[in-house]
Amino acid sequence: MRNLFIILLVGIVISANSQDSISSFSFPIRPGTKEWESLTSPKQKLEALQIPNDLTVKMSTIRLLESCINYPITWFLFSNQTTDIGFKRWRDEFKALNIFYQREDRVDAALNLYSNYKINSYSNYIKEIDQIGSVFSHVILDIIISQNEILGNLNSEQAN
Repeated sequence: MRNLFIILLVGIVISANSQDSISSFSFPIRPGTKEWESLTSPKQKLEALQIPNDLTVKMSTIRLLESCINYPITWFLFSNQTTDIGFKRWRDEFKALNIFYQREDRVDAALNLYSNYKINSYSNYIKEIDQIGSVFSHVILDIIISQNEILGNLNSEQAN
């Protein structure tokens, strides 16, 4: 068991040396797991969902954005009076989202990812839903893009 841990640790260290080699973060503790159920307070659960700072620094902006979209409890955006209130709460509680919005290339990353979501007609919807993974991911990306840090920073070419 110890050898397996050392091998995993070495693999993480090697892959952490290059920003391009780090993929989207896979949240190891999420609702429905035994680990999640063992957490007794909302604060513990929110802390368990944080992406380690050393990884957020090394992730490319698009991988960081994908990680934000894959945040296990984004459903709570819709459990508030408005999605604006839910988004503010998410931003207050999830450090990686703030790091994304501080990146210089955040607009390009968001538009790049958005361009991969090619739902341009209902007839293509069923076929293309597999590319998205879920409609919910698309909605989360829409909410992220609709913030002033993205929309307010579009150049004229991006705005069209």
